[in-house]
Amino acid sequence: MVDFIIVIVSFSLGLFASRFIRYLKKKRKNKRKPRYRKVKPLNQQDFKKAMKDLEIK
Repeated sequence: MVDFIIVIVSFSLGLFASRFIRYLKKKRKNKRKPRYRKVKPLNQQDFKKAMKDLEIK
């Protein structure tokens, strides 16, 4: 009987720990800065400014 209770408690702790770890990972993922910036569509880009930035000095 005691073995059965120990098995149930350890199983419950394992489930709780896995859910808690998933929750922490999801929360941390939302706080991260985006890896890449979104690119503007071609019709909104300023090509004159881009060419000026690329000029060899």
